[in-house]
Amino acid sequence: MDLAAISPGTSNPKVTDRGYSDVNRVCGRDDVQGAVGAAFAKDQGFKSVYVLHDKQTYGQGIAEFFKKECENAGIRVAGFAGSEEKANFDAILSPILAAKPDCLYFGGQFDQGAVLFRQARQKGFKGVFLSDDAFDSPDAAKIGGEFLSQGGGCYFSTLSGPASVYPDAAKFVGDYKAKFGSDPQPYCPQAYDATTILLTAIEKAIKANNGKLPERGEVSKAVRAVKDYHGLSGTLNFNQKGDPVVSRYFVVQVTAKDAAQWDNNKILKSLDIKAP
Repeated sequence: MDLAAISPGTSNPKVTDRGYSDVNRVCGRDDVQGAVGAAFAKDQGFKSVYVLHDKQTYGQGIAEFFKKECENAGIRVAGFAGSEEKANFDAILSPILAAKPDCLYFGGQFDQGAVLFRQARQKGFKGVFLSDDAFDSPDAAKIGGEFLSQGGGCYFSTLSGPASVYPDAAKFVGDYKAKFGSDPQPYCPQAYDATTILLTAIEKAIKANNGKLPERGEVSKAVRAVKDYHGLSGTLNFNQKGDPVVSRYFVVQVTAKDAAQWDNNKILKSLDIKAP
C-alpha cells in the first residue's frame, strides 16, 4: 500500500509491532501505559487490585497489561473479569466488595467505568479507583460526580494530558477556544502534530523529487525520516517501528466534581519513557 499513516491516539502495540513502514503514531503504547498504572499502584502501596474490563480490544488489552505488571510488581490480583454491562453492576460488584481490594481497576471507556465506580462507591467501596486514558472525558464527571473523589479517590493514566500542559500549545489552545468555544479535547495536540508532520513530509518528498508529485512510498519514507520535529506535544522522532522514540505518559487524579472543571484535574506524574 505505502500510504503514509500517522495516528494521534491509536495505542495498541500491534499497530506498530507488525513492522509496516508506512504506519506511525505520535502517542505512546498500551503496554507501557499498563506498566505506568501498575507502577502507580506499587508506589501507592497497594497490596491487592481487582481488574475489570469491557471485553473490547482496547479495554481488555490494557487491563491485561496492567494485570501482568501488577503481578510482576508483587501486587496480588484478587480478580480479573470482563463485562459488557453498562447499567446495573450489582452482580459484578458483589465479589469485588467481598475481596476488599485496595484498588479497583477498569480497562475501557468512561461511560461504563464511571457508572461502575459510582455504584461501587454507593455500595460502600472505600478503595481507590484507577482507569486508563479512555476515562479522560468531562462526561465522566457528569456520570460519577462527587462519588469519584470520595473514599480513596479516582485516578487514570493517559498518553495525552490536557493541551494546557504542553508549553508550546498556548497559542493553539487560544485559537481552538476562539474557533470552537471550548477547550481542546484529549489528543488534539497530537492530531495537530500528526497532520503537520505529514504535510512537512509531503513537502520534503516533493523537493526531493525535483518538484514533481512523489510516489506514496517516497512520502512514507519522508515521514519515517523525520528528525527532532518540534510539535505541540513535544519533540518527535520515530523509531524503526514507527513509534515515537520517547513518549510522555501521565497519571491524573480526578478532582473535578463537574464537567466544567475537568481540565483542572491534578496531574500527579509526567513520565517520558522510551518505546519498547
